[in-house]
Amino acid sequence: MEEKRDTKEYRYDISEEFFREKPDEAAGERRRRRAEIRERRSRKYDPELVKARARSRRHIAGVFIVIIVFLAVTANILYQSYTLRQEKRAVEEKLLQLQRKQAELEERLRQINTDEYVEQAARSELHMIKNGETMYVIDKDPSSGSGEDAP
Repeated sequence: MEEKRDTKEYRYDISEEFFREKPDEAAGERRRRRAEIRERRSRKYDPELVKARARSRRHIAGVFIVIIVFLAVTANILYQSYTLRQEKRAVEEKLLQLQRKQAELEERLRQINTDEYVEQAARSELHMIKNGETMYVIDKDPSSGSGEDAP
């Protein structure tokens, strides 16, 4: 029976030490945290740290401004590139139209330079005839010059 008692006392001693040390550790932890908070508060108003923080903020603001300027310049370049591409497409379309018109005009010029076209134009527009031919002009409006009454 004594053995059981020893075990109980032994267990009691261990648990007592365990509980006794824990509050001391908690108190030490609280002291350490308080000291840390006090140190942070004192550092908060330290002139060197205030200057360092101000420098850091200025540095961040400077980087931010550089990024904004970079984005603005990039956006401008992209916009100009876009407008130039649109202008290029419009000019290329106009070039194709002019090339088609040039091809049509060259074909027309080839037709005009043929003897058949010259002869046909001279007959229709200038009312010319070949030697030995007789020209008859037919009035398309019968009431304009014959003097005869129409039935």
